[in-house]
Amino acid sequence: MISIHFDKADGMITIVSKGEISFEEMLGAPDILTRENLPKNLKILEDASEAEPNFYDERIPEIIQNLITQSAHLNSVKHAVIQRTPINTAISMMAERELRESHYHLKTFFSRAAALRWLNSEEL
Repeated sequence: MISIHFDKADGMITIVSKGEISFEEMLGAPDILTRENLPKNLKILEDASEAEPNFYDERIPEIIQNLITQSAHLNSVKHAVIQRTPINTAISMMAERELRESHYHLKTFFSRAAALRWLNSEEL
């Protein structure tokens, strides 16, 4: 299950992913990026520490392309994802590498505090 919330006050999207996550859910989650009222420099905090992706890593390029397409109207996206398992961390780091040359900046963290520190910094 993926739950997504946009807080207008702080201009941040919060995502919580728990349990088994399908490829279709991962592909549909970025639909929120098409909303008109998002800040042009968007921040996303995702807690995927309890997520269990049930798709193969060769599907990651499709997910990456979808993120780029859905967020094309934004100047930049800083997306901090919290991971706790080795396999999820590896998947997240593969996505980081694929996004390196785009306006979408993904970074993997083990703690919420570290993720928020990066999101609120000038560092990309």
